[in-house]
Amino acid sequence: MGLQAYGIYLHGEKRFAEAVQAFRRCVALNPKAVSAWSNLALSYRGTHQYSEALEAIVYATRLEPSWHVAWLNLSTVCGLIGL
Repeated sequence: MGLQAYGIYLHGEKRFAEAVQAFRRCVALNPKAVSAWSNLALSYRGTHQYSEALEAIVYATRLEPSWHVAWLNLSTVCGLIGL
């Protein structure tokens, strides 16, 4: 199982802190992996680390401005923090 797949598995199991660590390793290995940044943001959201989630998802939108999933995740995070 790849590292990103493992992170997705952990997130699905609601093991958000572990998922954050998996996705952080993903983006350290490949800083341009937009899906890993987006998944990192979702996992940060699961740990209630909203500022970190916002930072990760904004980075994802900058990497791939046309990827609608990142923009949807950005709107979710903004809603949670009251922006």
